Amino acid sequence: MHWAMEIVAGMAANESTRERIEKMSIILDHVNYVYGADTPLAVHALNDVCLKIPDGQFIGIIGHTGSGKSTLMQHMNGLIRATDGHIYLSTTRIMI
Repeated sequence: MHWAMEIVAGMAANESTRERIEKMSIILDHVNYVYGADTPLAVHALNDVCLKIPDGQFIGIIGHTGSGKSTLMQHMNGLIRATDGHIYLSTTRIMI
């Protein structure tokens, strides 16, 4: 299953979309996470997640129980590392 979302915020009249996104955006680039990787009980919690949250944008994350909401948030605040993929704050890669 491939899941991708892109959010573009409103911008000031003198800013291009690229300038707005690059200020302090959070970017998840093909992020995957597997609980219990390399075990018979491995569970794929995030599968190829691509997400851009521009500076100043507010978002809500909704989904069924076990859909990966908390896992996604734990990646965004640095509590766990992605099994695969990259997370950026502006243009800086975090959680290497």
